[in-house]
Amino acid sequence: MDCKRASSLIMDYFDRNMDAMGQRDLDLHLKQCSLCRRDFQWMKEAIEGVESIQDWQAPEDFEIGIFKEIDLQYYRRQKPIYKSRVGMWAAASLYFAFLSIFFYLKYGTMHWETKIIALMKFVDLGNRIYGLWGLIGKVFGKIG
Repeated sequence: MDCKRASSLIMDYFDRNMDAMGQRDLDLHLKQCSLCRRDFQWMKEAIEGVESIQDWQAPEDFEIGIFKEIDLQYYRRQKPIYKSRVGMWAAASLYFAFLSIFFYLKYGTMHWETKIIALMKFVDLGNRIYGLWGLIGKVFGKIG
């Protein structure tokens, strides 16, 4: 048996979901493989340790102590998300408005297939501008 199969059987063992043949195969492998034996022993000790502290209760002032340790000034210094995204939404709105006007004036009387091709070219240009916008923001650390 390989170690991958043994690892699966170890999980079955601790889940108490193992048949007699699987138990026999795992025992045989653990006698031969020191790495799997070490992993089995580590997991056994970990599970026994967790089971021994199931009845542990946190002190009454535990939550208050946690909140005292949190640096609220750090979170107050951060800029809210809605303020940092206002410029992006404004640019997207203007882009959509210019796109609408452009298509109406230039392609208002064209066949629908030609309009779709023109739209795809225009959207590609917009994606390139947006990519440039993101690159500039990352370079200067203000966007993205």
